[in-house]
Amino acid sequence: MATKQKTEKVVVMSKISRDRYQELLVLLSKSTNHSMSALIRQILSNRPVKCRTYDQTYDRVLEGMHSIQMEIQEIAVNVDQMVHDVLVNSGTPKDRKMARRLEGKLKEALWKLEVLEKMVQGHFGT
Repeated sequence: MATKQKTEKVVVMSKISRDRYQELLVLLSKSTNHSMSALIRQILSNRPVKCRTYDQTYDRVLEGMHSIQMEIQEIAVNVDQMVHDVLVNSGTPKDRKMARRLEGKLKEALWKLEVLEKMVQGHFGT
């Protein structure tokens, strides 16, 4: 069974300016490190510091698009009900033909909405 050799740890202290400390705090808030000590150890050992940035504008855009999509769905349901009513209750062939054309256009619009939604999800990765 292999045993690990224990390395002696030494405490290092330093004074830095407030501006530099603020820079480190900003870096710490963006980095994957959980403490200032871990961040400084990473910097002192010349290892890259990984930072993560989260852009909330995408969330707002997606929420807005979802809201619009829900409104379009409501409109689609209303139009579908009207088309059904025309097809069931109307006796003229002209009205039925117009209702079927309207129904086709509505299905086309909903299909395009789905394509747009998939494109946005693919772009934003949601």
